[in-house]
Parts: sequence; C-alpha cells; structure tokens
Amino acid sequence: MTPTDTLGEALNVGRVSRNEYAPAAVARYDASVALFMASSGFGGAELHTASLASALRAQGIQLYVFQGRSWPSDKGQTPDRPIIRHELQWQTNADNLSNHKRIAETTANLLEGARPDVVLCASGWPDHNLPFIEAAVAVKRPVMAIFHLAPADFQLLPWQKLLLAQQSGTDVCLVAVSDHVAKSICRAAAIDVRRFVVIPNRAQRPNFHSDYGVVAARSRLGLPIGETIILSVGRMVREKGWRDFLSIAQQVVHRQPDVRFIWVGEGPDFDEFKQATRECGLTGRVQARGWSNDIASWYAAADLFISTSYAEGDPLVVREASAFGLPVIASAGENLVASYPSFILRSPVGITSSFSQMVCQILEKPENLRRLRVAALEYHTPADGQAMHVEYLRRVRSLAARRVLSSRVGALT
Repeated sequence: MTPTDTLGEALNVGRVSRNEYAPAAVARYDASVALFMASSGFGGAELHTASLASALRAQGIQLYVFQGRSWPSDKGQTPDRPIIRHELQWQTNADNLSNHKRIAETTANLLEGARPDVVLCASGWPDHNLPFIEAAVAVKRPVMAIFHLAPADFQLLPWQKLLLAQQSGTDVCLVAVSDHVAKSICRAAAIDVRRFVVIPNRAQRPNFHSDYGVVAARSRLGLPIGETIILSVGRMVREKGWRDFLSIAQQVVHRQPDVRFIWVGEGPDFDEFKQATRECGLTGRVQARGWSNDIASWYAAADLFISTSYAEGDPLVVREASAFGLPVIASAGENLVASYPSFILRSPVGITSSFSQMVCQILEKPENLRRLRVAALEYHTPADGQAMHVEYLRRVRSLAARRVLSSRVGALT
C-alpha cells in the first residue's frame, strides 16, 4: 500500500508524524501544508486545486490532502493536472451550525495529528471554507482560504458572518480568484474588502505541437474534419446554463447546418440533457460527451467555445479555451465575473437570441475567427499558469515562516 492509502485512517487516530509520509523524490521539506477541499462535484475549482497542489509539491512543500468523497478519485487525471487522492469521509455541506461544528471538530483533530505548518482550504462555494478556517484557528495554525465563487446575491447566515468577521489577523489569508468574488463575500459578511487578496485564475498557453493540430485532435476524438465544432466544458448542472446551450444550438443550426455542438462534462443533469436534446430535435447536432481526461484535445479540436453559465467567479474553462487560441463567447451579467480580456465576447446571461446571433456572426465571417484566435494567442503566454502558482507559493511560504517564528517565540516564553 502506498502512504496515501492509509493516511486518512492514521490521521484519524493521531498516529502520524509530520515526515512519516514524505515522498522519496523530495528528501527535505521547507514547509508542510494540510489541504482541505470541500467539494460537491468535480469542476473548475477542483481542477484549480489539483493543479495548485501539484505545483506546491514540485516546489518542496509537503502535502497532506483531504477531500470530500464526492470528488471521484478516478477523475481529473492528466499529465499536467495529476489527481490528488481523497481522504475525507464526510459530506462537507456546512449549511447548518451543527454540521459546521462537526466538520470543524473533525478537522481540528486531523490537524492535531498532521501538525502542518499551514492549512490550505479551497471551495467552489464560500461557506464551505468556514469550518476549515475555524479549525485551523482553533489549533493555532496559519490558514489560507481560497474562494472561487460568490454570486452577487449570495447571503451568509448571522453566525457565519460573525465567524468570518472574527477570523482576522496575519495568520488568516483570504484569497479570491477575482475582485467580483471578494466584493460579493465581503458584502455578505459585512467585512472590509481589504481583508481579501485577489489572485486571478490564469491558464498558460500550451506548447503547441502536432498532437494539438485540428486533424490529429479530431482523429483521436472521432470527430469529422469538415464540420464546425462549438464546444462547452463544465459540470452538467442547471447553473451552468445547459438549457440555454440547447436553445442556442436550436437557433444556430437553422442558419449553420454543418455545425456540431458538444458539451464535455458530467453531472446530475446528464441524462436530462440527453433527453432534452432528443426533444429539441437536435440528435446528431448536439452531443453530450461526458467526462474526459483529455480536455486539451477537445480545445484543440474546436472552432469556437461558449460558456452559458449563470454564476461564476473566474471560470477556468474560459481561460483555458482562450489560451488554446479559441474564440470565446461567455455569458455576462450581475452574477458573473466582468474581468475578461476584451477579445472574449460577452452576451447577456439568459438571452439566447443574442448569444446565437453572436455565434452566427463569427461563423459567417472566417476572418472573425482568425482575428479572435490571434488576439487570444497573443494575450496568453506559457508562463501565465506558473506566475499564478508562484504567487500562491509565496504566500504559503510566508504563512509557514510565521508559524515557525511563532513556535520559536512560544518555546522561549
């Protein structure tokens, strides 16, 4: 058995020393991090966290990883985004006080066993981070909490507001992936927006080679060469706007009969999506392809990317598609991030007629596709993703240094 197979069990009974599960590839660590991922599925926030965890390990950070069991362990495995095994054996919905306290107490016990220098937690929904923050503060560990999503109408319960307001100081680092997310959470919690650090999501431009050519990618995926492929990637849930996706497809295929719409991703609405596709008469023109471990090939095979989501922070898929040189049209509105580069086109959220009109205008003039591709490729660089990870790494090391200093002061006193 590998160390990670028994890590959760060992920590539950407090039998793990900090260095017991050190990977052989790294002989010495300059910091250790306990990473908690509250997850109700597998999407952009989870992929962002897996990528960050991989980057931290590559830089000599020892990781203890705990994830909700709703994050499937067989998904997300790609060469550039290795999966992180899950260990948490509870559902992490903290929408009531008793459940919040139970999670916080269990987390505190795990932290007492692991004794990390820093606690890192991340969640797609803001209140899911709160029990991990409370647990870290309770056991006197610096904590970084990453917030990926906060709709404009997001609300916190009174006890949640109080908890977030009380967790202040240099040992609590609150990170948002966009100004929009930071402002929404601060408005809900009635706290100063300066409490947040904003580290925007970034997607690095790939090193293009023959495998990322359209012909090679479509051959791997079994897609026809002569058709126009319009792609969307995301969990199959209502808030991602899959019904709008079908409505847009209905309107576009009447004007562009050689267009194929493809949704990559799965979720609780997957079967409903397929049934609605049949009811709309879109069989053969719209495909739901489920989960894919080879998302790069889908980006490489597509001609246009659309995002119909109703609520986002700073959607990773939009950044990734753009980094591959894909023209992008994304829904935009009060509940959505407004910090896209200018070449990412925006359509009012929920207004499918406007969306489909923009799609047709781009497809009917090939020079539009070329212009948007060039703008996207010029904007992104191969170093973008690395720069984002460096910023996270710098702050993790800073928190770890505070932990070491605090321990030494405590020993002297």
